[in-house]
Amino acid sequence: MQKLSWILNIILVLIIAIMLYMFFIVGNVKQIEDGRTAILVTKEERVQILADMRKFLEHVQTMVESIGEDDMASFSTAASGVGLKQERAPAAALIRKLPIEFKTMGMQTHEAFDNLAKMADEGAGARAVAKELSLIMENCTYCHETFRLEAQN
Repeated sequence: MQKLSWILNIILVLIIAIMLYMFFIVGNVKQIEDGRTAILVTKEERVQILADMRKFLEHVQTMVESIGEDDMASFSTAASGVGLKQERAPAAALIRKLPIEFKTMGMQTHEAFDNLAKMADEGAGARAVAKELSLIMENCTYCHETFRLEAQN
């Protein structure tokens, strides 16, 4: 009887580990014909994520203008506006659908914008922040090359 209990406990732990892996590491994804990974979300979640991406782009555009005008105060405001400190946490249901690489890259990108704002606040020049901004944009390019959002309702 005790041996059966141990076996059932091990099976239960394995099932929980697999579920955690599927929900928090893999996410709700499928491979698509163009080589990217489709992240399967609801229409509303897709709209929310795309709005967040547009917000990134709008702030980057302001940062580029600020570099051209050598206005580090405006640059810092734009950078911190998409930093981790300003972002609200997505719903748990959405977080479970996102693969770990997407979540990690998103967090790193938000943190990088906070660091960029700090650089500007500490007196870094336009050239230095432009170089760092170009590194952040590599994340954006990689993400769009790697993932696609698909609405599933």
